[in-house]
Amino acid sequence: MKAIADYMHSARYKNIARTLYGELLRGVPLSAALLKFSVFAPWQADIIKYSELSGTLPKGLKKIVSYLERDYKFRQKLIIGLAYPVFLLHAAIILLPLAALVNGCFSSYLWGVIKILLVVYGTIGVIYFLQKLVTFCLEDLSNYFVLFLPFIGRLVKSLHLTKFISVLECLCASGVNILEAWPVAAHSCGNSVLRKTLLRGGLVLKQGVTLADALGQT
Repeated sequence: MKAIADYMHSARYKNIARTLYGELLRGVPLSAALLKFSVFAPWQADIIKYSELSGTLPKGLKKIVSYLERDYKFRQKLIIGLAYPVFLLHAAIILLPLAALVNGCFSSYLWGVIKILLVVYGTIGVIYFLQKLVTFCLEDLSNYFVLFLPFIGRLVKSLHLTKFISVLECLCASGVNILEAWPVAAHSCGNSVLRKTLLRGGLVLKQGVTLADALGQT
């Protein structure tokens, strides 16, 4: 851990590594020390906890690294996939007031582009603010609405379910019992509606049904 702290270039993560090193010197388990920092998800601490108990800490760490690498690649693909539509949107914004530029009035063209940008980004800002406000006041209603948005709903659902399955796989591979791993993985889901649905699936699993049946009923 000391070597990791010395290797880190980011001041924030260097301080985290040094604090973890100090906690380990005091005899605090790594899993408990990780919970003191928001950069580590609770399920990651759970994997470390069960890996410590079973003596398979290197394996648990590798599972977390494997998940983070897959998550990073998925997000990269998502960003690349959205880049083209965003490019087309801005190209359309630039081309729409082109008639003013053809007539030789650059200031009118520039103002036309600015007006469209203000409308587009203003609308996005208002929607984002309202979504945050509704989420704060009515989280379930907001998350339920997001799931039924065209294209975005399917994307959000796939993103959260992929995370749930990945976390569940990491926990089970680290020796965590499926009945204990399920609610931990469900809580990693950021959408409250999906999270509650998955938690109900965990209750069904405790009744003795197969994993396939539990997934089918969620």
